[in-house]
Amino acid sequence: MAGPLPLGQRTSRGIQSAGCSVLGAGSRAGETVGIGALRRACATHNYERGVDLVAIQQMLGHWTVSSTMRYVSPSATFIEDAYQQAVARTLAELTGKDSRA
Repeated sequence: MAGPLPLGQRTSRGIQSAGCSVLGAGSRAGETVGIGALRRACATHNYERGVDLVAIQQMLGHWTVSSTMRYVSPSATFIEDAYQQAVARTLAELTGKDSRA
């Protein structure tokens, strides 16, 4: 029996199958998880945890940040929290009070 193939000789379909098996994805009949879905999940989760967009761009191997932005889909909760924090910071600056108190 042959050992695992070097990364350069693996197919994207084989990598996808291995990744889905490890993650337990696609366990329901007819359900599959593609490479794009895994990349979007990775980009979104990292973005929501505060990873710099340029770092995510490099991780995904994109030439431009605009390509990376197509992969990032922050949740409504994340957007609402960011909005509330921005409003609090702005009000604190206008009134001269510390919003972190």
